[in-house]
Amino acid sequence: MDMPASASSRSAAEQAGSTVISLGRNEPTRPAPPLQREGDLIPDWQAWLELARLLSYISDYDASLEAYDKVIELRPDDPQARQERVKVLVWANRPEEAWTALRAIPETDWDAESKLIMADLYASRQEYAQAWALYRTHLSASPNDDAVRLKLAEVLSWGERYEESLKEYRFLLERRPDDLQLRRQYAFVLSWAGQLEDAARELKRTLP
Repeated sequence: MDMPASASSRSAAEQAGSTVISLGRNEPTRPAPPLQREGDLIPDWQAWLELARLLSYISDYDASLEAYDKVIELRPDDPQARQERVKVLVWANRPEEAWTALRAIPETDWDAESKLIMADLYASRQEYAQAWALYRTHLSASPNDDAVRLKLAEVLSWGERYEESLKEYRFLLERRPDDLQLRRQYAFVLSWAGQLEDAARELKRTLP
């Protein structure tokens, strides 16, 4: 039986449409263009570095150190990650590892904070002359850094350089006359220096 012309035309159109739809479904999906420009891409080493910092801020020191090791593996000639890793070793109370790691970095690459860390490490090893030399170098550039000046005063007293230590304490007390703990430390050094009457007077000033 012959199909009416209109039905035949409709059937052909449906087949053609079906073919078009089928072809459209089978076309490969084109990837969306990247959101970032090439110059804005964050490289792996930078992501590891940020992770290492974040982990150190939440006191997950072991994981932080592992992340720093990844950065150093990717950028072996960049001293920044090595110096930051030393800080984390100090925070993790691993001074011997910090000492070894910092000494492996050329001194010419040390930043100001690394030099202070080395000064602290020298002091902890009772190598006082090296410690106070580094503290003084720092203070020559930053004379208002009272925290470092106090460290210098302490290390000088531990090395029995009492007059030099007392000079630093007096400088600090001029700036902080109401600091009772600072005055008590000053009194103790006066006592060690054999200035007993002065030590007693200063201690009395700190008591109710």
